[in-house]
Amino acid sequence: GGISEQKISQRLFQTEVLSGLTSLQREAIRLEQIQTHRWRNEHNLKRVVAIGERSCLGQVSLPVGNNPEDGIPLCSSCKQLLSLRAFVTAIHCEVPQDKDRIFVPHQYQNAALGQMYAKNKGLAQLFEDSDKDIFHRFARQFLAGSYDDKPVFLGLVEVMTEKVNREAHNHGMQNMHYPPAFNDWL
Repeated sequence: GGISEQKISQRLFQTEVLSGLTSLQREAIRLEQIQTHRWRNEHNLKRVVAIGERSCLGQVSLPVGNNPEDGIPLCSSCKQLLSLRAFVTAIHCEVPQDKDRIFVPHQYQNAALGQMYAKNKGLAQLFEDSDKDIFHRFARQFLAGSYDDKPVFLGLVEVMTEKVNREAHNHGMQNMHYPPAFNDWL
């Protein structure tokens, strides 16, 4: 919701090619571009608010008999976002599927927020790059496909995981199915 980085680069450095600039110059462009944003996504509030020249007024008048399920009405500045072509285009963009999120440019990914979320949920150690722990190494190798040509080993892992899961739920081993490669090996 702001001026493109290429236009800012052209104005500041007389070039639209960002790759030829230093990291400090690119950072200056990014900071200036953020200052031109016209709206901000408030994820916790599940709202979009106007910022910049015509920022949210922060005040709304609730009509008499307002139904709480209707939510808080928008101020005039936030309503005016609906007349911005860039905003309407942005809200009609499809959200990328999970498998395609790897292609979202890094500048639009908040790595710091993701790391804080992982720490708060107790997941941070799963993402740390530790080669000391065999299970971290195994998980990375498994995700990289290093065990795709080892069906007997993967069958053993699958059987042991299912066995531990059944024991944790006080279920017996009746009707347990074994992977074909594991059965062939036995």
